[in-house]
Amino acid sequence: MADTTKRLLVQSLKNQLKKKSLGKITISDITSGAGVNRMTFYYHFHDIYELVEWAFRDEIFNISTLKNSPITNWREGVLDVFRLLQKNKVFILNVYRSISREQVETHLLRALDEVVGHALTEQLERAGIPPTEQPFILRFYVYGSTGIILAWMEHGMKEDPTVIVDRYSRLVRSTLRGIFETYPDLSTEDKPDA
Repeated sequence: MADTTKRLLVQSLKNQLKKKSLGKITISDITSGAGVNRMTFYYHFHDIYELVEWAFRDEIFNISTLKNSPITNWREGVLDVFRLLQKNKVFILNVYRSISREQVETHLLRALDEVVGHALTEQLERAGIPPTEQPFILRFYVYGSTGIILAWMEHGMKEDPTVIVDRYSRLVRSTLRGIFETYPDLSTEDKPDA
């Protein structure tokens, strides 16, 4: 029941963001839109910023939502994160521009670490990349994916994510081939596709 009320408050906040910027929204605006009183809001959250943080952590960047559809490669994972952001475009851009780029970036990194990291770890293991090398390689691709998405957000999320991911995919395939080639004891057929 508590999460249901929290989701009502998040939805009310999202509705308010269609009309005005985050800095101009009050708790009264949110509670009125959710059909609850101020005490209900304060039972769950200390302020609007805590509501925003909960929305990021438990709703917008809810990793279990992404994992409901099996992610077989990093490309699908990155595209899923793009789509999740598009679905919450008004909310994400408003928070990104009003409160903190760092807050958005932190949650984005966590999401990409889960979905991209999982997909690439399997490929690196199949390719026989030593476990000591894997964390660095994973960070390279997770931070690269994060940078691409943040640049897309900076420009208002206008470009088609599929086009962006296709471009990025060509680079990733090329660099992964280079990584696999640095371990000469692997046969070509053991090297996974990106």
